[in-house]
Amino acid sequence: GPMLFTKVKITRINGGGSSYGYTDTAGHVGGIVPKNESLLLEIMNNCNQVIYSQNIGPYNVNVNLGTITVTLPAQYTLQITGSAVDCSSLPVNNGTASIYFEGNLYNRPITGGNFSLSLTRCSNSSAAVEVVAIDNATSQQSNTWSGTATTGIVNTGTLNACGISTTS
Repeated sequence: GPMLFTKVKITRINGGGSSYGYTDTAGHVGGIVPKNESLLLEIMNNCNQVIYSQNIGPYNVNVNLGTITVTLPAQYTLQITGSAVDCSSLPVNNGTASIYFEGNLYNRPITGGNFSLSLTRCSNSSAAVEVVAIDNATSQQSNTWSGTATTGIVNTGTLNACGISTTS
């Protein structure tokens, strides 16, 4: 999927000087670059490490580089997945999974009863994960699921978004 809020760095190959931008919610970044100069495009992870680089340019007209596919290093990639059911044990179709990990709160949509969050980590050390499934249609939520994660895939199993009101 798109790499959201990811730092993109462009450096002038002759003479240095760099500019930065961040991808948006669609994984898109745009801007102006020096005309007729060779450039180095680098994509950085949240640890400020280069995870992709490519020489680009020189350009004398507007250019769209198209989709750039980045393969994330597996040793620092984590995916948190799970499912959620409502008080009738039916899949939650309009919900949110609130995932707290390494000091950040991520809200992922629950559709068709499923949610997923992919992250790039700075290390592969163990860290606590907390997940709450919220059924937006009924204003009910699950108990907090707690676990630990390093890399790979962590599956919370099925969370029951029932019994705790989100309005209180």
